[in-house]
Amino acid sequence: MSKQGLGTAACSNPHWYERILPFREFSSFSYTDNYSPLPQDWWVVVADIRGSTRAIENGRYRDVNSVSAACIVAMINAVAPLQVPFVFGGDGATLCIPPDCRDAVARAMVASQQLATREFDLQLRIGMVTSLSLIEAGAPVQVARYQPHRHFQQAMFTGGGLALAEQWIKQEGSPWLLDSQRIPAVANFGGFECRWQEVPSPAEETVAIMVEACASDARGRAEVLAQAARCIFSIYGDDSLHHPLRSDSLRLLTSPASLMTETRIRCHEDGFWKRLHYVVRTFGRVSAGRYLMRLSGTSHWTGYRKRLLANTDYRKCDDGLRLVLAGTADQRMQLEQQLEALEQQRLLVFGIHASRAALLTCLVFDYYQHHVHFLDAADGGYAMASKDLKRRRKKQ
Repeated sequence: MSKQGLGTAACSNPHWYERILPFREFSSFSYTDNYSPLPQDWWVVVADIRGSTRAIENGRYRDVNSVSAACIVAMINAVAPLQVPFVFGGDGATLCIPPDCRDAVARAMVASQQLATREFDLQLRIGMVTSLSLIEAGAPVQVARYQPHRHFQQAMFTGGGLALAEQWIKQEGSPWLLDSQRIPAVANFGGFECRWQEVPSPAEETVAIMVEACASDARGRAEVLAQAARCIFSIYGDDSLHHPLRSDSLRLLTSPASLMTETRIRCHEDGFWKRLHYVVRTFGRVSAGRYLMRLSGTSHWTGYRKRLLANTDYRKCDDGLRLVLAGTADQRMQLEQQLEALEQQRLLVFGIHASRAALLTCLVFDYYQHHVHFLDAADGGYAMASKDLKRRRKKQ
């Protein structure tokens, strides 16, 4: 834990996030010294799908995941080549941006909202909250940079600011909502890919786990989350045992029709013939990739599946723990018993959702280094775990 506390935020230049010293071991997410306060002049951007739980219960979890990832790729492209912290939530997304990027990101978010409505019949709430407002409300945003290897990094968050920003955005008539009628819609969804079949669990099941600490202070929350993480990994083992993907279980989609989710996002402004051309061209590439990845040799395609595993976003901290792990039903029941014991002590609240498989949604800017793969459990994953968490919170 930190010996110095979390400090106060100040104004900074656009490269503030890139200059945060990264940590390499996931277990260090609870060390508050790894976190830096989000500058006061930055913005917290929130995209949240209204009614996502009902949509998921109706079998539309791939649509929900895809719209959430599309929001992220649109915002990343809007600020490129700048690196900024973001987090994928399964049924929404959050990103932090410097003030100079506000207008470009607002246009991208309005375009994402229109895409969600027109192509998927989903309502997307979009808003921006100032970092200073969250600080004054007693919930600052603290950001860390987790970088397990050279070509992959994730932002980690603590302080309560992200949760409060989302709460504010969800309020009816919130002043933080973007006025989509007065902002032009401009977005680039290049990089979004949805080309993998559901990945069957390498164990009995794939579980989405969410844990939130109940302590009122940052140090106390960090200690509780660290305790929960130790509990989880003592049951599920190390990365090699609980990673929800195996390279030999990854299968590319096998029909042009299965590429329609990606096509609707990448070709959202195009007509029938351009969409048809995109499907035919992409399916040709998928078919070639499926063949090349079976070959042995030095082609970069033969190692792409291993690089995909290394660049998978399946563990994170964003004002709480979010994990997608593979394991057995016995392990899940053992974990529930241990977390319920901590819950009865009012140290934390948690939610779990078990599924037969994992769902991959990808941002691929190149196949060598610059790609990230968002992972969620199938049949609802994080959203259904959140529903379980809310039920337990009410009971508590």
